[in-house]
Parts: sequence; C-alpha cells; structure tokens
Amino acid sequence: MSLKNPPSTTHSPLTPIFESFKSALDTHHDRRERIIKASRDITATSKKLIFALHRTPTPSTASFHSTIAAFYASIAPDLHGPNAHRYAVNLTGANQEYIEALCFERYITTRTLLSYEECCGVFARLGICVGGGVGIGVEDYVLGMCDFTGEVMRVGVLGAAERGVTGGDKGQGEEKGQGRLLLDDLRDVRMVLEALDVQEGSWFGGQLEKKMVVVRQSVEKVEKASYELVIRGRER
Repeated sequence: MSLKNPPSTTHSPLTPIFESFKSALDTHHDRRERIIKASRDITATSKKLIFALHRTPTPSTASFHSTIAAFYASIAPDLHGPNAHRYAVNLTGANQEYIEALCFERYITTRTLLSYEECCGVFARLGICVGGGVGIGVEDYVLGMCDFTGEVMRVGVLGAAERGVTGGDKGQGEEKGQGRLLLDDLRDVRMVLEALDVQEGSWFGGQLEKKMVVVRQSVEKVEKASYELVIRGRER
C-alpha cells in the first residue's frame, strides 16, 4: 500500500544552521571531556608525587613531573585563546593539586616557598612546549598554597610524634642559615592569606573562605603538637 502523501525531501533553510550548532556542540563536549580526563590524571599523579615526598626526604620526582607535563601537553591545543577561560573551571582542581605538590617539594628541600612568578614559569613551559595555552591564574596559586599548608602540617605533627620535634630540628633549611621553625612558616603563610583583599561573593572568595578554615586548623594542630612537646619536656 503506497502512501498518498510521501514525506517531502526538501530541506529547510534552517537545517544547515542547526547542523553547524550540532557540530560546534560536539566539538565543545569532546574538548571538555579531554580536559576533564587530563585534569583527573594530573590530580592523581600530583597526589602520588606528594605521597612520595612524604615517604622519602629526597625522592626522585623527575618521572612525576614528566608525566604531568605530558598530560598538560595533551590538552594545550584545546586551551588556545578564549578556551583557556572557557574551560578553566574544568582544570582548576588539577592546577591547584599540582601547585600544592610543587610548593611542597620546594619547601621540604629548601625551606623556601615557591613564588607565583616561579609557578607561572613552570606552567608556561608546559604550554609553550606544544604552543598551547596552559596557564595559571593567581586564584589557582593561592588556593594551591592553601592546600600546601596541610602537607606542611602533616610533616610537623608527624615529626612531633616520631622524633619529638616540630620542624625546628637541624634540617636542610637550617644548615643554610634559615633556622626557622616550621610553625613560624605556617603562621606567616596564614597571615598573608588572611590579609588578601578578595571580592566578597565571588567564586574565588567563596573557595578561599572554605580553605582558610582548613589552613587555620592546620596551624592550630602544629601549635598543639608544639605545646605538648614543651609540656612533656618540662615534666621530665
């Protein structure tokens, strides 16, 4: 039985427009998925780097950095121009985790902090290697620095429990004339972070407020460990 009115094969003039929209959306979702996957891989590798730094005083970290650089290089072409801002929310977690690892590695080896400019240099090299747009904003740096204080706190508390010190023993930093207590460094970082003038109600302001709660708790934990050591020492 034949149809009396077969469907028309005439294309609407709007069809090419919607097809272009579909193509643009498919490209966007594919790019976003690549960035999210790379972000997860960068985060996982950064965590492994931090764990290695906790286990061994001077571990070989080159393999971790090269792996992370490869992940960044794989998505650098996707972050050209306005795409760097468009997908920043998908990459900020990985940036913060890697910054945390970089800051922690610098601190336990030299007892100094990694500056924002030095961080930018690291990320610029990761992007420039393939001509991409991998970059870092001051927001990622500050939030990564907040997380870094938690790693320093673990070093201090573990040192108090195992060796009866809280970062004030003769380590690499003190041998170089930087005889500061780990607690002093944590307090200084907390003071600088608290002094930041951040726009109230902004995304960055909300994230910083949440992380500052943890920063203060980290300082308090090391303070408590230090006080307990002093008390135990006087009781002997």
